Amino acid sequence: MKRVNAQEEERRLEILRGTQLLDSTPEESYDRIAQLAAFVCEAPISFVSLVDKDRIWFKAKVGVDICSADRSESFCTHVVESHTEIFEVEDALKDVRFRDNPYVTGPLAIRSYTGVPIIYGED
Repeated sequence: MKRVNAQEEERRLEILRGTQLLDSTPEESYDRIAQLAAFVCEAPISFVSLVDKDRIWFKAKVGVDICSADRSESFCTHVVESHTEIFEVEDALKDVRFRDNPYVTGPLAIRSYTGVPIIYGED
């Protein structure tokens, strides 16, 4: 997986903060995106998540009540670092990157994951 260099990451965070979406109030349009993703993927859990410097913040969510997660434990970080249109983990228990992850081994018991980056502008 290609790592994001420091300049790219700083620019991404600058753009993210410029959107003023972090820690904002719920919005129906984002809730609908999370609901649609859950429906299309036939998944019990779905998020519209924003990858901040040290945390993942959930703008919209389906199936869970958590508002944020530690970035170091998040699947979402891999979406940012993968530079792909779709990041998929078919079986988290068999994937060396995730099999010991607390979201896999703990109460959420995540078994698969699909993430799609939100692209803002041309960056």
